[in-house]
Amino acid sequence: TLFAAGPFAPFLPPPPSTNMHPTPVLAATPAAEPSQPPRNDAPREQYMLVLSGLIGSGKSTFARALVEHFGDWRRCNQDELGDRHAVVYAARTALLAGHHVVIDRTNIDAKQRRTWLELARELNASTADGERIRSVVTISLTLTISIDEAERRLKLRVGHETIQTPEQALGILPHFLRTYQKASSEEGFHYVLTWAATRM
Repeated sequence: TLFAAGPFAPFLPPPPSTNMHPTPVLAATPAAEPSQPPRNDAPREQYMLVLSGLIGSGKSTFARALVEHFGDWRRCNQDELGDRHAVVYAARTALLAGHHVVIDRTNIDAKQRRTWLELARELNASTADGERIRSVVTISLTLTISIDEAERRLKLRVGHETIQTPEQALGILPHFLRTYQKASSEEGFHYVLTWAATRM
């Protein structure tokens, strides 16, 4: 699967003991009638990867690398799109088109991250006859760096879409430190991952 290799490999933990998507145990079933080919009603899984972390932690660097490496991923970045509503629209459009999405914004607390969980639940809703046409798996990925490393990176940052100078970035950092809440499994994500992003 995607999580066994590629950019997820460095921070993928061992499979949890209670897998949200266990491999079904195959039981003996009667052979299908010749005129009725076997059915596969399970919808294809799509991934919504929700990034979070301090400014300067490497979220956009990671997201760009992901979409360059995997052609079926789409990056939804708030700095480029303008606001959260535009990111929601872009993510919904990409998922409805069958792509995986990475939400590239700070997502500093549970309230902000709830937006993406609600979108996934909306798209996972069944049709009137109970058929599920898609399965959006939600993954929270927090990129962690020290405050000193964040300050060092922000002093060198150029060409950002919304933060024009290093001084402006350094002025914003204390606000993030005061308000940041680390993601947890209690929020409702299928997977909650953390990666020390000092190498990015």
